[in-house]
Amino acid sequence: VNNDATSPELTVLSLNALGQLKNAEAVTAVEKRLSDANATVRSRAVETLGSIRGSAAATRLVELLKDRDVGVIKTTLAVLARTMGSSTVPKTPSKSGMTNDVVPAMIAAASDSAVKFEATMALTNIILEHQQPL
Repeated sequence: VNNDATSPELTVLSLNALGQLKNAEAVTAVEKRLSDANATVRSRAVETLGSIRGSAAATRLVELLKDRDVGVIKTTLAVLARTMGSSTVPKTPSKSGMTNDVVPAMIAAASDSAVKFEATMALTNIILEHQQPL
């Protein structure tokens, strides 16, 4: 995963394997791929880091909400929605598992209006998918 000459496809396969193994020793290598030139690699690194570190990855992943690729932002939002819980965020989570203060912070972190719109739509979809009937 650390070789810069590695093809994006091979890097994604390696990240998939690391995510399945959930080996904490791989975190440094995975974090390096969060800034990869290839958006698919960055997205997979987000998923892998979320898988390995869970909610502990949230601080690092929030930085990816400013990514230049909307797909990476959507992946990051989905991973944050899955991994963030009341143990990492001080306010009471909603039924979707996200807190009232996390959603606006995620949207505000997006870099421009088009990305903010996409982030809002992605968050809305995530929240709707996780809502439970009253």
